[in-house]
Amino acid sequence: MQNSLLRILILGIASLFVYRYRFNLMNILMGQPGLRKFAVRSFMKIPFVRDRMVGQMLRFQ
Repeated sequence: MQNSLLRILILGIASLFVYRYRFNLMNILMGQPGLRKFAVRSFMKIPFVRDRMVGQMLRFQ
């Protein structure tokens, strides 16, 4: 009982910390070239995201 209560408390505090500092954490993570490359490759594998990004970058006039 006490062990599970401690886990829930730690999870709650960690979630609050991540939510409060989400933009700072994202800047730190995206500052790493390997993680940034992985994130871009992962997002570009999603068809909706890929079509939307390519459509915005390659507009023909």
